[in-house]
Amino acid sequence: MTYLVPGIIAMTVFNMSFMQGVTLIWDKQFGFLKEILVAPASRTKAIARRITGGALVAMLQGVIILALSFALAKLKFTGILPSLGWAFSWVSPSPAWKWP
Repeated sequence: MTYLVPGIIAMTVFNMSFMQGVTLIWDKQFGFLKEILVAPASRTKAIARRITGGALVAMLQGVIILALSFALAKLKFTGILPSLGWAFSWVSPSPAWKWP
């Protein structure tokens, strides 16, 4: 369970992030994104709000699964959190890397 729970949390967060990106593409394909971008608010803020909303929902799902895993499986913090931190430390900065 020590390595299974971080994997489940990572898959949940990544799946939600992926689905948020897919909905943005669907909105563009079906013309709904044009209606959002015509609004008086800036385009940058409109897209940033959608991204922030998806990230918050994904993070909330991860926290709920983490809380349920501690409650139901009686896991220890010393086993789960280091492996969870290791899993996200490799993936989180990768989109922000700038290759020369």
